[in-house]
Amino acid sequence: MKKLFSIAFVFILLCTASVTVFAAGLNEDNTVGSITVSYGVSESYVVTIPADIAISTTGVESTLSASSVLIPDGKTLTVSATSQNGYNLEYANSKIPYTVLVNGTKQTDDTFVALSVVSGSTSGNATLVFKTTDEDIAKATKSGNHTDVLTFNCTIN
Repeated sequence: MKKLFSIAFVFILLCTASVTVFAAGLNEDNTVGSITVSYGVSESYVVTIPADIAISTTGVESTLSASSVLIPDGKTLTVSATSQNGYNLEYANSKIPYTVLVNGTKQTDDTFVALSVVSGSTSGNATLVFKTTDEDIAKATKSGNHTDVLTFNCTIN
């Protein structure tokens, strides 16, 4: 009797141990669902501005560059520069005018666009030429180190 009871108990245990798994209803494409996998990339760039420049009458050439540019689609990285003294090298009220050319174009506004890099491009550069003339140097009224400061600003628009 114990043997028969043991067999019946094992049979009942096997029947109750099985679990029925129901699949979710399939849609018309035979798929159950979907997920979106993503990773956000932050805006980033490296802008290299020229070192200090000792200007000359023959012109001093330097390069402004942007590299590793990652910006949103449809946007532009703009590097602008502002002349503190309006393109005048100054020392104790003595002034020497000078010019800045960006890729061959003379800049006339105190703030100018020096470089633009559009989305999809990862780098860009511009050639800057700083120049004065003998006539402009003759306008100096004092000896000494005449200077101007160009301040560079980066924006993404």
